[in-house]
Amino acid sequence: MRIVSWLLTVVMTTSIALAQQSVPPPPQPAPGKPDAQSQPADNGPSLEATMKYIQDKVNEQGNILTISSMQNVTSGASSTWQHFITSRIVSVDPAGGLSIEQSFKDVGDTESATGTFQVYFKDFKNLQVLNSIDYKHLKAPSIVYQDDPPYFELLVHFVAGKTVQQHTHRVASGKHGKITESDDTIGEFVLHFRDEETADRVAKAFVHAIELCGGGSKPELF
Repeated sequence: MRIVSWLLTVVMTTSIALAQQSVPPPPQPAPGKPDAQSQPADNGPSLEATMKYIQDKVNEQGNILTISSMQNVTSGASSTWQHFITSRIVSVDPAGGLSIEQSFKDVGDTESATGTFQVYFKDFKNLQVLNSIDYKHLKAPSIVYQDDPPYFELLVHFVAGKTVQQHTHRVASGKHGKITESDDTIGEFVLHFRDEETADRVAKAFVHAIELCGGGSKPELF
């Protein structure tokens, strides 16, 4: 159940709205020689600077330690566990891509899961910042969740029909935990943040990168 709960933060089919726009964009890059990714000054930071900002902000979150609990309101079954969750941008593609690693690790146990995948801003439709409890509730409304401390999710949804392959490495619980490898198709993903302000700032940087790469929701022709 713990691994299933972790996967809720990777796979979800709920429609989402545009991210909040209440925070300033990432800082302008320092003046220098223009390059292939540079944009005019009035268009904001270059794609290169924006992706570097996103990578730095995501990776500085490190391992987020939280105590999670869940109770099924129908059956009454409940569970509590302490675990680490981590989002990491392993590398960026100058063409507008991110290589992402997501991991879950139980405290005091061998149970863990690590998923890796590659995404491109041109394929993103829209996004939203949610606290972790609201996000889980969207996927499983019959279950009551608690996270202590709470954390925040930046949920990114791909354009209709677009998916990517995620490779997952799992270690089952127990003294001799079984290792399994699997591949699955995802149409959205989340990045984990300790606080809402940082999640909002990165969301705004995402919106800017999506615009630079020609992604986002397209207007109806008629």
